[in-house]
Order: sequence, then structure tokens, then C-alpha cells
Amino acid sequence: MRHQLKPKTPSARARMSYILRTDRYGVKAAQVAELAAAGVANLPTWADGPAAFWSAVDGYERKNARLCLELELNLPRELSREGQVAAIADYIDRLTTEAGAFPITWAIHDSGDGNPHCHLMLQERTLDGRELDGPKAHFKRSNSKSPAAGGVAKSDWWHDRKHVFWSRALWADACNQQLLAEGQVARFDPRRKSERLDEALRADNLRAAAVLCAPRPSDTRGQRWPLPAESWRLAGCRLPICPSRSCRSSVPTIAPGITTTGCATGRAAPQTGS
Repeated sequence: MRHQLKPKTPSARARMSYILRTDRYGVKAAQVAELAAAGVANLPTWADGPAAFWSAVDGYERKNARLCLELELNLPRELSREGQVAAIADYIDRLTTEAGAFPITWAIHDSGDGNPHCHLMLQERTLDGRELDGPKAHFKRSNSKSPAAGGVAKSDWWHDRKHVFWSRALWADACNQQLLAEGQVARFDPRRKSERLDEALRADNLRAAAVLCAPRPSDTRGQRWPLPAESWRLAGCRLPICPSRSCRSSVPTIAPGITTTGCATGRAAPQTGS
């Protein structure tokens, strides 16, 4: 499972154009064909669409501010497109409940190479329920003593590593719930590969360990993914093994509410292409 957080971008509008395949990214037919689905959530009422909102981010956020965060999220190949969209919607709903109403734009990219994934970009000014007149009022410096006199405050939720870990576990659970609903046996596992490898070796499950050490699709030099079992070699593993690490005890206290439903330890990641 990939849950990659990208904290920097020179232009929020340009990044939106990339994930939605608009503007200069909507010229080439091959790029446009990769866009499988897209949507928005929690946009302020003054923004009539994602382009208006992210253009305002570029225009009104203070100099050197972090314009947006982007999550790159692996999607299970086994899920139908409707199931993938449902997993994204579930993730956004539960993230909003836990962390606040981040304005979000998302898109599914699928080039047919077996690696469908979601780009989810969000702005850290969480909506506070006020109906502001426009972007100038929205992006005005917040006022902690008199909130009504200031703009929408920025959240520091993503600055805490425990919250990032929690969101990773949440994404795994959202996908696993849909896999379960569609009768699939594959499951996402939110733990690091090194932790899953450690567990597989402790359990003497060399097949699972070999799968975790298999090269990524980009390393196969044109071979089809997944590779045959005969080509998996533990000798090629360069991941650190941490015998002293307890996989379950390392989960932060904020995470117990998130479960990876029906996760088959050591087999989940290979079945979903992580």
C-alpha cells in the first residue's frame, strides 16, 4: 500500500490541472485517457468549482505558505471502479469527521498498467461553518482572539506524525471494507514493508517474505507484473529487518479505531500490488 504525502508544490492550480487532466495536461489523448474518475469535497460556497478555488489559493495565500498537501494513494486492482470511488468517498467522510473539513480535489489515474491510484489534494484551511463573501475574506489572516474578524484558520493536524499514520490506517480500512463488500480476498496492510517482512520471517513464511522482496513493476524491465514465484529471491532483499520491533505495539494510541478488516498477514500487500 502506498500512502505518500507531498508537502510542496509551486502552484496549487497547476497541480489541480495535472490531476484533473485539464489545461496543458488535457492536450494529449493518452494523458486524458488515464483520468478514470474525479471529484471534490468541502469546497467553500464562494468557489464555483475546483479551478476557482485553487486559483484563489495561489492568489491569496501568503508568500512562502504551504499551498496544499497531496496524497498519492494506491487503489486495489481487484476493486471495481465503483468500489474504488466508494473507498475514496468513505476515506474523505471519515477524515472530515476526525480532522476537519479540508477542501479536497481528487482524481483516479489508471493507465491500464495494473497500478490504479488516487491523487488527493487538500488545503489546510478547514471550513469553520461561516459563509464568507469570497477568497479575500477566506484567506485573510485568522484571528484567534476574535475568530469572526479573521479568515479561516489553518489546521496543524497533518504536522503530527501520529495523524499521518492514522490516515494511512484509515485508507487501508476504507479499501478493505470495499474489498470485503465485493467478495474479494485481497487486503491492504498499512504497516511498513520492513515490519511485514519481519513478521513473515518470524513466522517462517518464506513465500510471503519473498513476495515482499520482489522488485517493483518499474524494476522488471518490461516483464509482466506480478512476476512468477520462481523469480522471487530473498537474496535480493535490501529491506532492514528489525527483530526487536513489535508490529502491533508500534501502532499509535490514536489508531485503534481503525482496523484492517480481514487482513491476511504477509499476503495482503502482494495481492494488491504494493
